[in-house]
Amino acid sequence: MDIKDNLLQDSLIADNTISDAAANGIFVHAGNTADVISDNDSHDNGSSGILLNPGASGNVIIRNRADHNAIGGITMTNGATGNVIEHNSMHGNGWSPTSPLVKGDARDLNPLLDGALQNTWTRNDCDTDVPAGLICGG
Repeated sequence: MDIKDNLLQDSLIADNTISDAAANGIFVHAGNTADVISDNDSHDNGSSGILLNPGASGNVIIRNRADHNAIGGITMTNGATGNVIEHNSMHGNGWSPTSPLVKGDARDLNPLLDGALQNTWTRNDCDTDVPAGLICGG
């Protein structure tokens, strides 16, 4: 099952289990702001467990589990900035041998500004992160 946000602001996506989706489990569209994505389990999907598209900003992603997804657990695409990602667990992601995309449990694909991430990642439990060493356990 794919859960796709509907371009509304102030949406709550909570307490869902998403597995075996062909692409992303939870996908937040460009322009979505002030959404809360909490307490979901998104696993074994064909891309990322949770993915925010460019222009998705001011969202809170908290207490989710995103395990065993092909590309990433939680992914902020280039242009998804100003989001808070806190207390999430991501393990065993990035297993696809055929994908040319950057793989990792936690992925923030925005360029660093003065050495800092453009999203706030706090107290996340993961093993691999992109950029390396800046997300997991921070």
